[in-house]
Amino acid sequence: MNLDEKVQLFRSWLERMAAYRMALTIIGVDKTAKAPSQGADYRNRKTALLSGELIRIQNDPEMYQLMEELFEEELDPETARMVELQLKSARRIRAVPADEYVEYQKILGESEEAWLKAKAAKDYSMYEPYLAKLVKAYSSLKQYQKSDLSLFDRILDENQPGWTSEKYDALF
Repeated sequence: MNLDEKVQLFRSWLERMAAYRMALTIIGVDKTAKAPSQGADYRNRKTALLSGELIRIQNDPEMYQLMEELFEEELDPETARMVELQLKSARRIRAVPADEYVEYQKILGESEEAWLKAKAAKDYSMYEPYLAKLVKAYSSLKQYQKSDLSLFDRILDENQPGWTSEKYDALF
């Protein structure tokens, strides 16, 4: 396969993941805007299923190998950056077992529903057990990622690369 074909395959893979993310986003927006709460359990199970499919696509070993190869190639700046970011994400997420990720997505969905109810009732105590369960599940996922950073600093680095609690502390 030549370089152009590799780049096209990579971009097609990105498009496939984008379709799943878009579906998940639409479901998430619908949940907070219009969807009846009686369907929450069903919706959360289906959302978790889609999330599981997404992680399987993300963890495709052939795509990981392709990204490793593309990372070493001379690419245009936009493609090179996309490959760099996707490879970084793949390295982070590929260690997480798909079934645990799906379970985390179920907990996330339940937590979102609980938050909406607690917010409407203006009663944080309704949400507290869900938050504890969510933090525990998220921490469990992070244990699979090898890093010298603390859990908090890993989360910061994922969302703002290069930033740590030490850098934020200096600002405040």
